[in-house]
Amino acid sequence: MESSQKIRIAICDDHPVIRFGLSQVINNEHDIEVVLEAPTSDQLIEHFSSAQPDITILDLELDDQSGIDCLREIRKTDPEAKVIIYTAHNESDCIMEAIELDIQGYLLKQSECNDIVRNIRVVYNGGTTLEPGIATKLLARMRNNQVKSDCVLSKRENQVLGLLALGKTNRDIAKTLFISERTVKFHVSSILEKLKAKNRTEAALFAKQNNLVPEMAVS
Repeated sequence: MESSQKIRIAICDDHPVIRFGLSQVINNEHDIEVVLEAPTSDQLIEHFSSAQPDITILDLELDDQSGIDCLREIRKTDPEAKVIIYTAHNESDCIMEAIELDIQGYLLKQSECNDIVRNIRVVYNGGTTLEPGIATKLLARMRNNQVKSDCVLSKRENQVLGLLALGKTNRDIAKTLFISERTVKFHVSSILEKLKAKNRTEAALFAKQNNLVPEMAVS
């Protein structure tokens, strides 16, 4: 990252103390800045395009609508937007709804300040991050769906999965493996089907937890 370039953060939370605290923590970092604070989803969506955040930190409970509904609106505005859920809720239903909408992170509000900053950087650089307890619940659900750690992936699927688990985009994977983005999409779809994963976040998490990420030799 160039010294003049900062990670742009939007915060949406209906508690002013939370917004203030997050802003203080984030703006104290030399490479991160808050460009939008919104107490409601309506205000977030209204200013989202002009603010152009790299990452949105979103609560699940808002005064005007649920965070899940707000997340759906964000996806309509920018399907590739990076979102970290920041909430007090760790119920399985909330977690699964958020993950199915392809969030990049899920943090609980008791997280340490250093963890928040670290996870922002992880997500900005293409990774995903989940609280350990959240990851455990997700893995349990996937196992209930009969995902098998010994599922058979082709050599190319293993290569794609390895890069996917590192947070790479389809374009990055295509450039690394010298294949088309369309071919990458085909392999990702096949991987998700074999793992019975709903999205890339689930596939990446399951790959890491079950040692499915191979050595990244692509020759």
